[in-house]
Amino acid sequence: MYSAIIGSILITILLAYFVAFPLTKKRAVILRPINLTALLVALSIAVYAVTSYWIGVFVLVVGLVLFALKPWFVFGLTEEMITQALKKAAQATRATCEKSSNRTTLCASVTIRQHCFTTRTALLTFRKKEHSKKAQLTKVVFRKFMQNYFIR
Repeated sequence: MYSAIIGSILITILLAYFVAFPLTKKRAVILRPINLTALLVALSIAVYAVTSYWIGVFVLVVGLVLFALKPWFVFGLTEEMITQALKKAAQATRATCEKSSNRTTLCASVTIRQHCFTTRTALLTFRKKEHSKKAQLTKVVFRKFMQNYFIR
């Protein structure tokens, strides 16, 4: 009983911080791997306490899989806005940026894939081929450019 209450309090606090706060500022919501994992762990605590054991374990396994894949969940930006932010970030860091369909390669070391679910909801996945400091810097600048867009 108490774990369900604690789990729902954790979910409320995490959702308020990761989702409601950016939306009140009219900014895009960007959930990175650690944020998604924290939300799903809190959800698994609440679900485990209220329902059966297996549903809580399933939610926890989904959270661990998402943490291993390291996706970014972006809400509030269109596909064009994401592409434009990536081009700006590549120009700002002077990185090479090669685009093909839904894939973009940065410095021949990181491949970024866009999976758009709706007009303003996307999932971004990053695959490293080799370690590159310039690609990591471009990734950080890319996140900052996406966070600076105003949504309507």
